[in-house]
Amino acid sequence: MKLAVKALTAQVCLWSSSAFVSRSTARSAASLAAQLSMSAAVHKGDAESAQYTLYASAQCPYAQRSVITANELGVPFKLHPIELGRDNKQDWYQKINPLGKVPAVQAGDDIVVESLVINEYLVEKFGADATSTLMPADALGRALVRIAVQRSSQLVDAYMGYLRTGDAEKEEAFVKELNNLEQILAKSTSGWLVGQHMTLADVAYFPFFERAIPCLAAFRGFDWDAAGVPHVMSWFERCKSRPAVAETLRKDPHEWVDIYSKYLGVPTK
Repeated sequence: MKLAVKALTAQVCLWSSSAFVSRSTARSAASLAAQLSMSAAVHKGDAESAQYTLYASAQCPYAQRSVITANELGVPFKLHPIELGRDNKQDWYQKINPLGKVPAVQAGDDIVVESLVINEYLVEKFGADATSTLMPADALGRALVRIAVQRSSQLVDAYMGYLRTGDAEKEEAFVKELNNLEQILAKSTSGWLVGQHMTLADVAYFPFFERAIPCLAAFRGFDWDAAGVPHVMSWFERCKSRPAVAETLRKDPHEWVDIYSKYLGVPTK
């Protein structure tokens, strides 16, 4: 028990001391549903009997966070694919989320929006019945997960800034964030960001790495092999091996390059 407390305390120091920098392609509903599949091996029940509707886009990393969480918990949800730029601007969806963002979860008249909020909501609703440990049982562990989740936005902002501009200053900010994550994972005894299992912290980061790895290489010539982040790359593969995550992956990672080339309007290197 004392060793576990010491390990968690060490992780508090790592997350607290790390220097974090502040800051579409049209697809049919059928293809989106296939991309964000609902395999009976992962979900309780079936789509017809599901009480929860999850509005998501296969292109959106924020939505992917919540699909992974729902998969991991075995939430009995019905997926409603949203084509960004079209469906999210419709009056019916504006009533679900006036900001027009995905994801959103609806159960009867109850609606929850924002991926990180949705993820905790799902854990609170379904975590007790799940074998998953997306949120630790102890207060300190939960605090660490929330710190890590909050800090994920720093890496996301740095990554998106670098991807959009290719600016040297933006690249430096991204590399700094990447190295911070490498340091944390290098000290992890489990290979996960917090504790001994995958948590919402890992879920918060993963979708952005699925896109960043092929896109930064293609558009900015970023050399992941030379980046010196072996623990980050091992963590990425570990995440991919989870069935709940594998359900959401692109069959070909380079599809992201095609999608983002339209989004960015720039050629690959």
